[in-house]
Parts: sequence; structure tokens; C-alpha cells
Amino acid sequence: MSSMNLYFLKRGFTLMEILVVIAIMGILATVVYTSINPARQYAQSRNAQRHIDVAGAGNALAQYRVEHSGSLPAGITQTPASLATVSSALVPTYLPTLPVDPKGGEYLVSIDAQNRVVVNAPQAELGVVISAIQ
Repeated sequence: MSSMNLYFLKRGFTLMEILVVIAIMGILATVVYTSINPARQYAQSRNAQRHIDVAGAGNALAQYRVEHSGSLPAGITQTPASLATVSSALVPTYLPTLPVDPKGGEYLVSIDAQNRVVVNAPQAELGVVISAIQ
């Protein structure tokens, strides 16, 4: 056989070369997926919404307190209760709608030992504590 015919017979990839390329692609895909981590990004997004909701509810309660000579809506005690218990006092004057946790839960409101209003997001994710103190 001539050297030209040998060249055409040896063209192509070996099984080992194909397996190495597939392994490298798998490793790269794993690295990219773990760096993106969509579950963590969704949790961070929900926590960002919780921060906004809790701050808005805290500001609404602070505004209520200012306009009512320092008093708070009935139902706010030192025991955390659902923000829905004071919704009639806040919606629509201070809040357009009552905020709801992104996963469907409720926010809690209470008074601390210094008589400050505390709004909490008990379903916060990733070990984050989300609260607003007014």
C-alpha cells in the first residue's frame, strides 16, 4: 500500500479520544452548573422580595404610628402575629395590598421590649434573618 492509502485508512478519532472529549465536556458542564446554581439564585431572589416587603410593612406601620399619636393598630403585641391581623388598618391607606411571602407564607409583626415594631419574614431562606424594626 502506498503512504497515501494508509493516510486515508487511519483518518478519524479513536474510541479513547472520543471518551476523553466526552469526559472533559462533562466536567465543564458540571463546573458551569454548580457555579450558576439556579436553586440558590431563586432563593436569593425570594429573599430580596422579602426584604422589600418587610421594609414596606415596617414603614407603613411607622407612618400609621405617626398619624395616630404613637398608637399602633389593635392586634400588635409582644407575641408575633400575622401581618394580616392588622391589614384593615394598613390597606389601602398605608399599603396598596398586604404583602405575601414569595412562597405563600405570611409575615409576622410584634412589639419588642423597647416598644418598637418588628416585622419578620419567618420563611427566609439560606439561613438569612429578614426583619425590619421601626
